[in-house]
Amino acid sequence: MNSQHRHRYQLAHDLRIDSDASKNIFDNLLPGCGRRSIKGFIQEIHSNPYAALRFCEYQVKMWELVRELNPIWFFDTTGNIMARLKNQKEILIYSIVVHDDVNKTSFPIADFFSSENDSITINSFLTKIVERFSLYSFFKKPKVVVTDYSWANIHAISRAFNNLEVIDYLNLTFKVLVEGKLYSLTPINTFVYLCSTHFLKNKIDETDRVLKKKDSNETLLVRKRFIKSFILLQNCETLESFCKLLLCIRNIFMNEEMNENYLKSIAYLTAAQKEIDFLKKTKFPNKSYINDNDEIKKYAYKHPFRTKSNYYETGYDFFQFENDEVQKSAIQYKISDLNMFNFFEDDNEEENKIVLHKIINSNDVEQKQTPCTTDDCCSD
Repeated sequence: MNSQHRHRYQLAHDLRIDSDASKNIFDNLLPGCGRRSIKGFIQEIHSNPYAALRFCEYQVKMWELVRELNPIWFFDTTGNIMARLKNQKEILIYSIVVHDDVNKTSFPIADFFSSENDSITINSFLTKIVERFSLYSFFKKPKVVVTDYSWANIHAISRAFNNLEVIDYLNLTFKVLVEGKLYSLTPINTFVYLCSTHFLKNKIDETDRVLKKKDSNETLLVRKRFIKSFILLQNCETLESFCKLLLCIRNIFMNEEMNENYLKSIAYLTAAQKEIDFLKKTKFPNKSYINDNDEIKKYAYKHPFRTKSNYYETGYDFFQFENDEVQKSAIQYKISDLNMFNFFEDDNEEENKIVLHKIINSNDVEQKQTPCTTDDCCSD
């Protein structure tokens, strides 16, 4: 009885017969609207290696409805959804999901199964999805595809949407972001974004791996501080702010003594935390992307004896950038006003606080005067 219940949706016990029967049923239920249209739901089925491609005409039209407000595809992979076939690898499902900003919901527009999880197979299916969707004149590629840190996914997306190798894509984006050469955008149709959630998860896993042999209390303390610092990186909107925060994190966690750079870095991270609006994503503002009319600040370093600029020879210093609102906040306000100890929450030792305040007060940092209250003025 249990076996019959598990297989109640099967049309046949043989996988090939069951798959073909399912495809034929969907082809009859969804015949399409003309010769240049998508028919059915299951588009392709392969037995060895196993693979299946699924999408329908309605999903293309749903993408068109949400594309103008949110032209982003989210591409991810998961496993443990099907029993492993004999003499084959694990079957994974690759899903493309979009978000409807108006109705506050997400839905898939295409997915495929595959037991061959390499860049060639993924690229093949993504290319087929784009080509089939292109049968409709209104279809436009997404401006952004968000994925994880899988090399196979990144390589396949770059090839399928831009017809570029990863190294070529990186060189072009480097010229845009660092050297300000907007003409390098021409070959790029779709930008590849790396998921910030996967980024933070990787940092958490790596932190746990490094600290697993340490004392438990110390491990939890360092782990919380380190992860909290990287959360700030997730909210960066410019290359400039990302570089500054990353340098501050380096100064804090790789300094052996509490020197001036250490204290300035803590002040900057605390000020940056106060500037973050964690609710800004709920407002769904009009998203903007780089185009030919935008002005990009150049960060490239012009070497006096080399023809090519080198970004990594800039020698970034803590206060190198100008017109930084977070930096101004870190300089002008009193360190006590910035709640620098609240940034690391559990600095409860009064002795350490006194030592830190003495060091801070000895620095030549311009501090904002605390405005006097009415009682203070009257007492004078």
